[in-house]
Amino acid sequence: MQIRTVLLGATNRFSRHPVVLFSLDEKSSTVAEKLARQAVDVQNLMGVPGMRIVETGLGDGQSGFECINPELGRDLIRYISLLAFEIGKNANQTDRAQRLATELARQWKPGIEHNAAQAAVRLGIPWEVVAKSDRPLIALGQGVHRRLFWQAFTPASSEIGTVFSTPKNIMGKMLYDAGLPVPKQAMAGTVEDAQRVAAKIGWPVAVKPARTDFGVGITTGIRNAQELRGAFDIAKEFGEVLVQKHIEGNGHRLLVHNGKCIAAVRQIAAHVIGDGRSSVSELIAKTNETRKDYLSRDWKKIEINEGLIQMLNRVGLDLDSVPARDQVVRLRGNTNISQGGTCERVTDDVHPANKALAEAAAAVFGLDLAGVDMQTTDIGSPLLEKNGAIIEVNATPAWFMMEDGTSLEDQIVRSFFPAPTHGRIPIIVCIEEKPEIAELIASALAASHVVAKSTSDGLAVGGHVFTQDKNARCSNRIQAALNNPLAEIAVVSATAEDLVRYGLGTDRVSLVVGARGVERSALQCLGRSSDATLVFGEDLGAFVGDRTPEGDLWCLTDITTDAAPNGVTIVAYAGDGLLHVKKADEAIRELHSGQALSSEEPLALQVAAMMSQSFLPT
Repeated sequence: MQIRTVLLGATNRFSRHPVVLFSLDEKSSTVAEKLARQAVDVQNLMGVPGMRIVETGLGDGQSGFECINPELGRDLIRYISLLAFEIGKNANQTDRAQRLATELARQWKPGIEHNAAQAAVRLGIPWEVVAKSDRPLIALGQGVHRRLFWQAFTPASSEIGTVFSTPKNIMGKMLYDAGLPVPKQAMAGTVEDAQRVAAKIGWPVAVKPARTDFGVGITTGIRNAQELRGAFDIAKEFGEVLVQKHIEGNGHRLLVHNGKCIAAVRQIAAHVIGDGRSSVSELIAKTNETRKDYLSRDWKKIEINEGLIQMLNRVGLDLDSVPARDQVVRLRGNTNISQGGTCERVTDDVHPANKALAEAAAAVFGLDLAGVDMQTTDIGSPLLEKNGAIIEVNATPAWFMMEDGTSLEDQIVRSFFPAPTHGRIPIIVCIEEKPEIAELIASALAASHVVAKSTSDGLAVGGHVFTQDKNARCSNRIQAALNNPLAEIAVVSATAEDLVRYGLGTDRVSLVVGARGVERSALQCLGRSSDATLVFGEDLGAFVGDRTPEGDLWCLTDITTDAAPNGVTIVAYAGDGLLHVKKADEAIRELHSGQALSSEEPLALQVAAMMSQSFLPT
């Protein structure tokens, strides 16, 4: 069974989302609906709710579905094409479909569930997965507001701070030099060196790889030479080894953002609780059933490794041991959530002196976002009173800190996208056969803005031509303009046919400008996503009474009038640069075109003023 597909950009005649339309050579509404349903279900599996099957009205065997972005749409086209091929062979496609769905979910889910992407959805900030992987690159915002997020790195993460907070020996020295409380420590090249360090600083000790993240290879609470030897061998697998005085108490993570401690958790080491029947390995498997392969609010899976086995051996257990009912079996010496640990919120319990220490520790490395790990028996008392210490400073901390809802993640992301722009640049779309209006607007705006002008001639930014592709669809061209980090405003020219057939390519537009005789179908396509629409006076009648645009409707005319239909703002050109602006039931406002170009005026009025002398008779 052959399938024909077309991918529509966001804001099209069916939806604000990108849409995949497809038809089958063997007309079957049942099969078409099944394929569309499969595509929607796969997106649900990825963590994308709300996508729907599109009612195309195009006849039997033709269907469609929404998707969150064009790249995912292309992957889903590949998916349903393979399913259609299998159905055409009358094969049982269940197993194949499941494998394909699982693979797509594996590729996309980490990006879709990334903290920055989820926050962007809640805050209305445009976003995309730039590179799919288990460590995806996420882009938020448009043009000059575009920012990149990767793992727990923010756009402001300090490379120097990250590099020098990672080696634990250097990190400890820098904190010590700044007068902050840290454990006594020294590097050890051999087991014998480690034993000498332990004897000097005093037992118990902790042994760590000097240059690893996420709690890898760490053993704590070491009380004798035999335990030290095993811990050294584990740490040595990851490079240079650091021996550190063991600090009693619980691990705590204090999150510092832009110089302020905004959240804190008490970290709980990975563990299982016995049921009297299951072995330790079986209990770990049961615990992992609800966890993820990566850091998330559902916690990370517990990995069985040599460090875990040694931890069990220290209390006389192994993986086959069956703990008693309600027996708590600790599996790690450290409390890192990246090693299968969990945590509980203690933000309100942290002593102000400890918050100040965390803020100072982050400042030592110049980090905008830092997770400062403290070990103490009581986080509600000053660290020094309880012989506590700062154990680590993490330059890429996990964002979830058991705060209510998602306020923490939103706060971090919002700091890069302050209101009122919310990461968006103004977008003006001109519906015209030739880019005359777009050229005029772009030229007028270029005096005060870096304009990304996208027309059938190509993309020009700041007056410099970046690309030339006369065959490119508007839905592709507009993305290039919005992804350009120099662009302060985008001016796009597109034909009505292009917009109706393939969509616009973005979910929101500041202003749609229709050339004379603009097709109603094109305005219907863009109207659902436009803040305002500007048409010429002779075209106004097609929209008054049966309003197509959902935003404000503006009309540019050469007839000075005191009449303005409800919901319409008339901009009349009276000659010599004089404009009359009239809303229904309001007096005429008279101003010169130069005054109308003020940034305090609505964008539609500014554009009308630009167009008035060139596109209206004098």
